Amino acid sequence: MRGCVLLGPPGAGKGTQATALAERMGMVHLSTGDLIREEIQTRSPLGIKVESLVSRGELVGDGLVMALVANRLEGKESKWILFDGIPRTVGQAQTLEGICHVDLVPLLVVPDEVVLERIDGRREDPVTGQIYHLVTNPPPDEIIDRLVQRKDDASLETVKARLDVYRQETAPVIDWYEQLGLLHPIDGTSSPSRITDALVVLLEERVCS
Repeated sequence: MRGCVLLGPPGAGKGTQATALAERMGMVHLSTGDLIREEIQTRSPLGIKVESLVSRGELVGDGLVMALVANRLEGKESKWILFDGIPRTVGQAQTLEGICHVDLVPLLVVPDEVVLERIDGRREDPVTGQIYHLVTNPPPDEIIDRLVQRKDDASLETVKARLDVYRQETAPVIDWYEQLGLLHPIDGTSSPSRITDALVVLLEERVCS
């Protein structure tokens, strides 16, 4: 099993791009954010613990995250896995190599001010899980009243805390993949379609050839 890791700060558009890439390239999209939100929605003891961490902008522990990932990949037959939201620490990156060989690591580069603007307008449909933005990707009028703002997006302080955690915890991961020759920075401020096109070219050259 081989894979591609999509890195970037909160609000960089990793979920949007991963979904588009999975559809165009036939890859399995594994989002740790989705896995964690599923745990929260079950209201299990584990889900309650995870919710407490996420609401404070903190990262879920490596052991828990990797257990969720390994469980989800068990029995998967797809050759290529697209990882979104993992790894966030060097420890996770090292553990991931024991589960799936990573061939490519695109990094969506987005300034903090753009991240804050994007997250402020981000809304989720609790029925479908679809993510919208009130300005750049507005929802249909018939569902706008049911949209919610995720708890980890709910305040400027929480978002800034998430960015601080990203810089502290994930910067070493970026350095680690760069040393391995797998890191490829991508301008994350372009239009979503142009970013997708750039990622497809990269994947065709490095992964799916």
